[in-house]
Amino acid sequence: MKAAEFQRRGTVHYQAVIRLDGPDKHVLSDPPARCTVALLERVVRNATQRVEVSANGQRIRWGRELEIVRLDTGEVGRAAGYVAKYATKSMEVTADGLLLRRVRSWRELLSLEAPEHAKRLIEAAWRVGRIDGLEGARRWAHQFGYGGHTLTKSHDYSVTFGALREARAAWRNGRPVDAGTVITRGRLAYAGRGHPLAIRNDDGRNLGKVRGSR
Repeated sequence: MKAAEFQRRGTVHYQAVIRLDGPDKHVLSDPPARCTVALLERVVRNATQRVEVSANGQRIRWGRELEIVRLDTGEVGRAAGYVAKYATKSMEVTADGLLLRRVRSWRELLSLEAPEHAKRLIEAAWRVGRIDGLEGARRWAHQFGYGGHTLTKSHDYSVTFGALREARAAWRNGRPVDAGTVITRGRLAYAGRGHPLAIRNDDGRNLGKVRGSR
């Protein structure tokens, strides 16, 4: 689980819950005894210190602020709530509450009605999109270049986005979709529209009901 928080000043805080499982991909298993919490913490700390990318001659690295908190069973719920808070927090705080739409051209960027600080962040993402391999920054420029998801897309964890896209395309084209192991609890059927109206004769007896629309 991960979440990226855009602060008002434009910096990004990144929260992640990292779990170390065993080598068996088909069932949940414990890691080897030598893979301790201390080892996982050391690996994460080393990764943040060494990993970097180069963009237009500039080195992009993790910042100096790093806090690693060990979670036990009793703190899992608190950690889930903490991450959920930032997973549902939008970047609108940086744009003074304004919901920004997708920018599709430089002209749209120039005419965008948004705070100057937010526009500069969008412009920076648009310029980054000129670099080979970073074209996606333009698609998500209205989100300051970040188009990530809060949930993992691991093939071993759950269904992939590619599989979902293929299923939607098959449904639109009228092709049968493999339901796999889907459990059907019930089916919905069209019953009609409107509401029943009672038909009564002159002496007030109910002769039946019909459905009608108003």
